[in-house]
Amino acid sequence: MTLPGRRHARFTVSAIAHRSKPVRVIVPFAPGGDGDLTARLASSRPSQKFRQQFAVDNRGGAGGLAGTELVVKAPPDAAVKLAQAAR
Repeated sequence: MTLPGRRHARFTVSAIAHRSKPVRVIVPFAPGGDGDLTARLASSRPSQKFRQQFAVDNRGGAGGLAGTELVVKAPPDAAVKLAQAAR
């Protein structure tokens, strides 16, 4: 899903079938900023579509590297997604 604006947030969700845990959406930016707001708005539609809870987790620091590294090191079976802004 892409939201209009100066910066576009691209949020891709794979099909999630009957998971008991919420999907973690890692935002590599500080809470309360544009990236946080965009990720929360972008995760509301897939949450309704898949009837699955999406939890937005802000992990700002190191220019976005801290949050990105958390997603890269997540177990392969974990439902962890990265919300990244594209210009």
